[in-house]
Amino acid sequence: MNRLKHLGIASFAFLITLTACQNLTQTEPIRLRNPATGQITQCGPFPTILSTDKAQSLARERACIEDFQRQGFERVP
Repeated sequence: MNRLKHLGIASFAFLITLTACQNLTQTEPIRLRNPATGQITQCGPFPTILSTDKAQSLARERACIEDFQRQGFERVP
């Protein structure tokens, strides 16, 4: 009986972990290039585990892009 209980708990934990991994998404990486130097950099990807994290990840991405644009970088299509 005790072994069956542990198996049930382990199965439940596995299902929770699997569900969390399926909800893990991320923003798309954004590449930027400095036309004066040719240097290429990237902002992101930033993970979004919960739907509430999406806005925070997008804000981090936007701040990264704006920082590099202030330094002369331009987005690469």
